[in-house]
Amino acid sequence: MPSMPQEAMALAERLCAGERLAGDRLAATVLALALLDLARDSRTAARLAESAHALVLRAVTTLAAEPALLDLRARDQRTMRQHYVPTILAMKALNDFKASNTLE
Repeated sequence: MPSMPQEAMALAERLCAGERLAGDRLAATVLALALLDLARDSRTAARLAESAHALVLRAVTTLAAEPALLDLRARDQRTMRQHYVPTILAMKALNDFKASNTLE
C-alpha cells in the first residue's frame, strides 16, 4: 500500500491551515500531491491519499473553483479520471512553503 511522502504530508497540513482550504484536509492533500508532482490525476491522488475516488473528485472540483488552485485539463469519460495541473496561485503557495522550510 503506497504512503504519502513526508514532504507531501507537511505541505498538506500547511495548506489545510490556510484560509482558502479552511480545514479541508483531503483537498489540501490533493493539492499537495499535485504541487509536488506526485499525482496529476484524480485516481493517482485517491490511491496515494488512501481515499475513495469520488471524494477526491469532489476535492478536485473544490480546488478548481475560483480562485482556482487546479487547472482541469482532461477527463476520461469511462473512468471519470480527472487530469489537472496546479495554477500559478497554487505554485505561489508551494514557493512560500519551501521558503519557510529553508528558514527553519
